[in-house]
Amino acid sequence: MKKFLCGLLIAAAMLGLAACGKADDHPKEDETVESVSQLQTYRVYLPNDNADGFVVETACTAVISAETVLRELKNREVLPAAVTVNGFRMDNGLITLDFNQAFADVVCAMGTSGELMIVGSVVNTFLDAFQAETVYFTVDGQILESGHTVYDFAMPFFSVEP
Repeated sequence: MKKFLCGLLIAAAMLGLAACGKADDHPKEDETVESVSQLQTYRVYLPNDNADGFVVETACTAVISAETVLRELKNREVLPAAVTVNGFRMDNGLITLDFNQAFADVVCAMGTSGELMIVGSVVNTFLDAFQAETVYFTVDGQILESGHTVYDFAMPFFSVEP
């Protein structure tokens, strides 16, 4: 009996770990089960512990939007809660994002490697979520100058070679 209960507990834990998404992704009372069956997945890129590459995790959501992608980056502590998206547009494979000042504060507070990892995480995650080719971002409508880089160009997928 103990083996059965232990096995049942392990199976329940594994199912819980295998489920994708956060509690926020579960249906609201007015949503139908049909809408939940159409979850969309994308990859979220996180800086690794050495700041020389990415850890890739999967996110699931009913609707992919700039806000849901940003929420995943916040939930995984890539960006702080204060970062918001002022504007989002996608046109011919180019994502244009306008962040608030909190984004600039994070990027500018980093050293060169940390900055590369934060910007790379944001760019790669948005590119994957929206199946785009490049990301161009601004901060409160202005070009971001971090001290390491002037972000006045559209960025393709970041690949970090060991």
